[in-house]
Amino acid sequence: MTPNVKTILLVDAGLLYLFAVFTTFPFWHQFAQQSQARLSDKPAWQKNFVAMPTAVNYAPWFLIVSVVVSAISNVMSHPWATETTVSVSLGLPIILLSVENLFVRNQIHQ
Repeated sequence: MTPNVKTILLVDAGLLYLFAVFTTFPFWHQFAQQSQARLSDKPAWQKNFVAMPTAVNYAPWFLIVSVVVSAISNVMSHPWATETTVSVSLGLPIILLSVENLFVRNQIHQ
């Protein structure tokens, strides 16, 4: 592997570790809950003007599905290639943040 690929994989692993550690702290959950509460406290005209509520609800799911589908297509077209490994690993933080967003949103609505 080239040094650039090793650096990218190391940075990606570090980001995943940081996200995983931050999600265990209470301040992370409080910040996420406060930001979700601020979004729900906006007047109805601002919610509809900025973005459709259904689009906001489906955005994390769309991100997760698109990252997984692109990863599967990359792996199917170039199996065991170094570039494929790097591109698939770069989608993991996106999936982790999207799942965290869905989890916090679920906690708020219960």
